[in-house]
Amino acid sequence: MTAENQPLTIANIVETCEFLKTNHVMTLGLVLIEIGRILPGHPLFLFRTLKLKVGKNLVGVIDVFQAIMVAHHDFLLILDGNGVYTSTGAIQLLQTLHGDDLKTLLLLSLGHVTRIANKKYGVYVEADEKCHGLADAEKIVQRKLADVINIKISKLGVLGALEVIELARASDLHMMIGGMAETRLAIGFAGHFC
Repeated sequence: MTAENQPLTIANIVETCEFLKTNHVMTLGLVLIEIGRILPGHPLFLFRTLKLKVGKNLVGVIDVFQAIMVAHHDFLLILDGNGVYTSTGAIQLLQTLHGDDLKTLLLLSLGHVTRIANKKYGVYVEADEKCHGLADAEKIVQRKLADVINIKISKLGVLGALEVIELARASDLHMMIGGMAETRLAIGFAGHFC
């Protein structure tokens, strides 16, 4: 937001909040379309990646995924399985979503299905819950369990994070910096750490 567009930005935010406070019964897709109408091409929506925490409710995951893709088909969606998916469950999710725009999808914490996810569905897999330190990162690299590794300073510590980053760079593994429940100060540090 700049000084020039601040009044418009605030007015659009107020309009969006008023819309969200109404009691309209709408699907998530229609809600996102309406917000897109209120904030078309707005500087607040310069991001193109949305991380979605998903659980075992496969029908719910699919409904939310499809609603988002209808309203924002060009978004990169990151589905975070939070370690709840087995290999079978992860593959079932990919099979069900197959045909939707899977090229824009990154699945987290599913390192054991990487080859299937990559070859059959064109999906990247990130190691998150599976990486608690350098030894885990080495195993992920050696066994080719993931395409991306999530660096969490609160889990690895600063020196541990630096070790994992060095290994990831040497192994051509993509990285993402993440967090759990840090303070604004810790998140700010993580941002500068990137």
